Amino acid sequence: MLAAVMTRTPTHQATTSPRLGAALYALYYLAIPLGRKTSAPTHVDLLTHPEVSRHKDAAVDLYLPATPTGASVVLVHGGGFVVGSRKMKPVRHLATLLADAGIATVAVGYRMVGSGGVTAGLEDVAAAMRWWQSNATAHGMSPDRIHLLGFSAGCAMSLLAAQSAPDVSFQSAVSLYGLFDWSALNSGPAGWLRGQLPGAATPESARSSSPIEAGQVPCPLLLIHGTADHLTPVDQAHAMAAERETRGLPTEFCLLEGAGHGLFNRADNPHVPPAMDALLAFLGSSAH
Repeated sequence: MLAAVMTRTPTHQATTSPRLGAALYALYYLAIPLGRKTSAPTHVDLLTHPEVSRHKDAAVDLYLPATPTGASVVLVHGGGFVVGSRKMKPVRHLATLLADAGIATVAVGYRMVGSGGVTAGLEDVAAAMRWWQSNATAHGMSPDRIHLLGFSAGCAMSLLAAQSAPDVSFQSAVSLYGLFDWSALNSGPAGWLRGQLPGAATPESARSSSPIEAGQVPCPLLLIHGTADHLTPVDQAHAMAAERETRGLPTEFCLLEGAGHGLFNRADNPHVPPAMDALLAFLGSSAH
């Protein structure tokens, strides 16, 4: 039986490095058909960052619901800082499910390793946050009901970018199998990746530049993570929850028993319904 448990966690250190096989598994499920029709964006390729407007990644797509509640989600895609886009399958899948619940999605594109670098990407995400804060009303959404959400590496991007956009207020933030402690990227391809991340050239500096230290947001944070995730192991979420508890920051944990990485890569993934139940309940509760 599937389990989605909302709980706090004891102190736990993120030490498990991602497995190469898990990355290949995730890429496979990204490549095959989703298994359901998704909604088309209502607006595409909107420029939020004029100084890099010629770069194809630095833009957003909007998914506006037919019956809006006024709430919206700024959604930052994953892809290990190397691949992915705002138009990728899990983004379209989740945006469709959110639109069905009356919630708008701002799908954010950003530059990555090989196309400007992670630091440039953080600037793109922060610019998108500011743009939506200023433009939500024009699209029928409330500027006071904006939530932040990131997939995997996109969670790291969203939390770090929020630090450089303190003028943007989020009602809550959500991590879908997020990467928080870069010091766990310590061998093979993961070690190479750590060297591409700002301030993380050495294991000693990696944690202090990671979201677990440098990306803590004051708003409530929901951590959704599977116990069988071998790409961003669940001890990443345990460590983040423990750090936030130490700091007295509001945090909830949805632990999905047996779920792996990339929940929204397949429409028939049995862990999607409990994840969505937890997500929608959290977004609703944070509005009060």
